[in-house]
Amino acid sequence: MQISGITIAICTRNRATLLEGAVISALSQTCEGLCVEVLVVDNASTDSTSSVIAQLKQAHPKLKHVIEANAGLSKARNRALREASQPVIAFVDDDGILCPGYASALAAAWNEWQPACAGGPIAIEYIDTPPPGWSAAHEIMRGRYDQGGQARLVVFGDYPEGCNIAFDRLLALEAGGFDENLGVKPEEPWAGEETELCAFLSATGRRILYHPELKVTHRLERRERSAAWLWRMAQYRGRSHFHVCRTYFKRVGWLLF
Repeated sequence: MQISGITIAICTRNRATLLEGAVISALSQTCEGLCVEVLVVDNASTDSTSSVIAQLKQAHPKLKHVIEANAGLSKARNRALREASQPVIAFVDDDGILCPGYASALAAAWNEWQPACAGGPIAIEYIDTPPPGWSAAHEIMRGRYDQGGQARLVVFGDYPEGCNIAFDRLLALEAGGFDENLGVKPEEPWAGEETELCAFLSATGRRILYHPELKVTHRLERRERSAAWLWRMAQYRGRSHFHVCRTYFKRVGWLLF
């Protein structure tokens, strides 16, 4: 079955300085015979995000924009699932940049593999310079992801990262969408909402795909590289992982927690 279109969804909160780059990288995607919709979900931003979006809409009238007043990344992503018009929805973070040809690569991968979810490599780009002692382990904490040069189906532990992940929209909705107990919230960097959804889809026999041509660059601001920031991220990632495991086992009927 050939897909007819893709929605690229960018959920954003208070990243006005980086948002334009993410949106332009999405708007530049083209693929012959494929509808590419770009959707921005403003998740209760309090900075100049609305002005940035207004300027982008003036230059690109087809850009779709909605406001999700309830703060929380999972709430914004669930709103995107409801608002999108295309059968496949690709999520990229507001500090991400899609590589040229991303939409074409995603359509080709979807048509070949028929997955429920797909994602690919995420490279790190520093807004200025990396701090002393910054290592690959730190980059992984901030989203660097690479499973090699061959496309393959992946299992729990190797699922795509949230900065670069696409879903069959109807399957995601039927699964209940993203767990709103997870996902970044104001002042609380919860994580793992995409992992929980992947785990459920996988448990119901659906395919989760890694494809090396689905490339995204994740730009890091200085504040995201401090020791305090990383320590807080590590704490919430641990708590999120526990929640994912507990919820996953309950959803598939293995009452181990």
